[in-house]
Amino acid sequence: MAFSYRSSSFSNYLSVALLILVNLIPAVGVLLFGWEVFDVIFIYVMETIIIGLMNILKMAFSTVLEGKSAESPMMVHGLKLFLIPFFTVHYFFFNQPSLFFSDQLYRQA
Repeated sequence: MAFSYRSSSFSNYLSVALLILVNLIPAVGVLLFGWEVFDVIFIYVMETIIIGLMNILKMAFSTVLEGKSAESPMMVHGLKLFLIPFFTVHYFFFNQPSLFFSDQLYRQA
């Protein structure tokens, strides 16, 4: 079943509404509570790190390959032994600029 952006189900509308509300939190923080640039960047850096950790957990507990049950459980475990560290290292380098700039902003504050 393909995902359609034109789907009119209630869950899709709820999902979009929650996404908009959650992303308004930093705007409200800046406008009403006087958050600094560091606070907003810190929130997004933490969000990115949490998403990466969730993906590592998904990879660790997955039991299927390409939507099909694997013929060999050893193959799945072998792929996990390679893919999880590979993802972790590359995700770390992906996050380095954000971590660097948030560190620089923190030192200035």
